[in-house]
Amino acid sequence: MAACVADAAICPVITSLANATTDKHKPTFGQAFCYKFQVGKCNDEKCKFKHLLDAATLQKYNEFLETKKKTAGTAGHTQTGSPTSSRANSITPWLDVLCNLTSKTGAPVFVGDPLLGHRELYTLCHVSADLQRAVLAHLPAIALLLGKRIIGFDTETFDLSRHLCAALGIPGCDLDRLHLLLPGVEPPSLDTRRGKWRHTLTHRWNASLRVEGSALMDSYSAWMRHRIAPLLVCHGESHMYYSRLPLLRHHAPCCAEELSRTLALHGEQRDEAGRKLKRPAGVSITRHTDGDAYGIPPGSVNVWLPLSSHAWGSNSLVVEDFPWSEEGSGSALDLLYGEAMLFYGNGCHHYTVPNTTGVCRTSLDFRFIPGSLFDA
Repeated sequence: MAACVADAAICPVITSLANATTDKHKPTFGQAFCYKFQVGKCNDEKCKFKHLLDAATLQKYNEFLETKKKTAGTAGHTQTGSPTSSRANSITPWLDVLCNLTSKTGAPVFVGDPLLGHRELYTLCHVSADLQRAVLAHLPAIALLLGKRIIGFDTETFDLSRHLCAALGIPGCDLDRLHLLLPGVEPPSLDTRRGKWRHTLTHRWNASLRVEGSALMDSYSAWMRHRIAPLLVCHGESHMYYSRLPLLRHHAPCCAEELSRTLALHGEQRDEAGRKLKRPAGVSITRHTDGDAYGIPPGSVNVWLPLSSHAWGSNSLVVEDFPWSEEGSGSALDLLYGEAMLFYGNGCHHYTVPNTTGVCRTSLDFRFIPGSLFDA
């Protein structure tokens, strides 16, 4: 893979990704290959640090995996993909083993390849302070997977909203009214959300990404290198992998009829005849984790960047703070254009609710993996 080399901690020079090649052996993000980007210098031994596990604890870990498989086979998951309480309880003995070993030895004892790159280790760091401290001592980048983190940026330097409006042909760059202003197509209604309007939006978005020298893609790549790369350098990283293509999300407002139908169909997937129900306009995603729903690599960090003037309340994304949280425990992100949220969507549930704000929310959704977590 051709790496784009720059010392993000010192040098502000942006290296073009136009000629970067992809590596077919690397994972994909949203059906697109990811780029590798060198962000700075660090100790290679530290970046590729791996722990070996003693036989007794390895056996405990294998027992945990078997219990998890049996639990998934019997109790399973809810329709939204959330784990059952029995699955959460099955983790407790294994967590106790790790915490006890950590307190006795003063250093973490982990599986090498199977556990260090396993989502359960990262999610357990959310609920165990002792384990979190032990892990962070050797893998500082895991701090990026814990909690939520807002990062700001200069909208004049990285004017992603303006570039998107130009690509879509939106007059006046008013993305708050995207559902009304998309040229050449009628606004979406109850029956056409998955029809011509969405097809037109998707077609124009995809076309804008394929244009050589796309201002939108250039701005996106520069944003990753100037806003994310320095953050990774501060966590001892030498490189990162990030989504080659960002995903465009929109959340149109619900009218009264659509809201009524949404509430009536809440939690339902099929009608009485077994036909799959369409989700009405204004509902983008149901409650899920990216690890369960899409098989995203466990060390990935979600970046959610609104392009509308303000994402709040029911037009925003609801994100739960911890893995295995009860449904309804999350809060809607409140962000202005010029802010982006980092969170661990691989293990923390997130979803949207019917948009009753009257404002269309448009946002970008992409991911990155710190090099040490990807290589683990």
